[in-house]
Amino acid sequence: MKTTAAPGWGSTYLTATPAGDVDLHPVDQFAVQQTLARYAFALDQQDLVALEGVLTEDATWTFTIAGAVDLGPFVGRAAILDFVRGAMDAQTDQQGPGNPSP
Repeated sequence: MKTTAAPGWGSTYLTATPAGDVDLHPVDQFAVQQTLARYAFALDQQDLVALEGVLTEDATWTFTIAGAVDLGPFVGRAAILDFVRGAMDAQTDQQGPGNPSP
């Protein structure tokens, strides 16, 4: 089965793999999908313990907000978690464990 790798997704050990078609065994493809789902759910639920569980020690995180503001790279699990923790603490316009509904 072939799948398409999106630019920007991956870990530092994948930097040699260009975006495009990647030949993955269905079991591996499912594992990637599950990891991405756990990552997204952890962010949505503001669950730093779960987020820590999906990040590798050498993870690198870079992202763009609204197509205009580039943030990162944040290098290493601890740096990523520190940034996310600070962002969650500062964000008051979202519901979640740290910001219950009124």
